[in-house]
Amino acid sequence: MKKIAFLAVLALLVGSVAAACDDGGGVTNGDGDGGGSTPAPAEFIVSNLVVAPAEVEVGESVTIRADVENIGEVGGTYTATLKINGVEVETKDIVVAAADTEMILFEITEDAPGTYTVGLDGLTATFEVTAVVVVLFSDDFSTESSGWDVFTYGGDWAAYENGWFHISDSLAAGTTSSHPHRNFTDFIIEVDMKLIAGTDDNWQEVMFRYDGNSYYSASISADGYYEMQLWVNGILDQLVYPTESSHINLGQGVTNSVHIECIGNRLSLSVNGHLLVEVTDGSLQSGDIGLEVNALNVTFSEVAFDNLVVYAP
Repeated sequence: MKKIAFLAVLALLVGSVAAACDDGGGVTNGDGDGGGSTPAPAEFIVSNLVVAPAEVEVGESVTIRADVENIGEVGGTYTATLKINGVEVETKDIVVAAADTEMILFEITEDAPGTYTVGLDGLTATFEVTAVVVVLFSDDFSTESSGWDVFTYGGDWAAYENGWFHISDSLAAGTTSSHPHRNFTDFIIEVDMKLIAGTDDNWQEVMFRYDGNSYYSASISADGYYEMQLWVNGILDQLVYPTESSHINLGQGVTNSVHIECIGNRLSLSVNGHLLVEVTDGSLQSGDIGLEVNALNVTFSEVAFDNLVVYAP
């Protein structure tokens, strides 16, 4: 009897528990309605890094922007760390709501020319900073009022013709030159030159720091040579002896672009984008510039010059 009574009580208890479960009572796990779920925390993705403009001069600002997306289920604050050339330069906080995107902006200025790499949360981009160009003097020879000497003397002459400045030198008269009558100390000069007629055995020269008696000259020839000279009161100091270069374009009707730097006691000559020579000499400090032609063979050499620009270094 006791055994039967015990089984009857146990059956009643099991039935009560089952009924309670059917009515929604009892313990539920975290996936049930009773306890609820935890929202996903804020999580950020940075994309669309843009640097504008891609090239500026020294002292001009660059804007850096990127999109910050929050893929979490709650809002949060993202701390952006901006690096330039691998060095941390600025941090900035931005609040982004859940499932939303905000733009973050930086503005920076660099004071030295060069290429700079931007880093932001694994994204990279570059921008270029160039030196400020200060033009001291320029001439495209389109007008005869720009001040160069124009003359005819025996077989030598200098004249403006069709947007170029022509100088012709005869063998018998030595060199023929023209000047704009200005004064420069430290500078960079660029000029185009081409042989028009006569011998290619010549010198096509740029004179600088000219004081009427003394000057430097950097020269190329239409047959592929270059040299650099110093003249002091009629006495020659050959700084660079005639040297052949494959970077010089040869013959008539072809243009060579000459680039000369005269900064302190450093003098250099480049042609068509290639550095040919650099020397050190401090004999002369300032003076005028000039264009000069020297025919070395046959009877004469006529050379035309254009696009002359003198820059501050």
